[in-house]
Amino acid sequence: MKYGPAIIAILGGLLLILPSGGVNPVPPTPPVTDILAQCQAADRASKIALVQELAAKSWPTDRLERIEAMTDWWLEQYTERRAADYEPFTDAVAVAIDADTVAELAAELGGK
Repeated sequence: MKYGPAIIAILGGLLLILPSGGVNPVPPTPPVTDILAQCQAADRASKIALVQELAAKSWPTDRLERIEAMTDWWLEQYTERRAADYEPFTDAVAVAIDADTVAELAAELGGK
């Protein structure tokens, strides 16, 4: 198996957050005040949906095949969704670099 300890870590983390049969209410989202907070909220929502999809999909019955298939799917989906969720922030940083306003963006985000 080429993924080794990474698979175990991912699955261990998933077991901690997958529902155990009960209803897990989603805590309220804090007010969105800046583009980074908006991206973080989108990323959180994507991760919740991703884990729900992971739990709902059909996987091979063989344990090792299932682990590999789930891990491959998770890594592909996670990477794509995270990039999309943070695209507005990445764009804002690119605009700030181009306009030489990185310090202003940092100040808006709460930096010094």
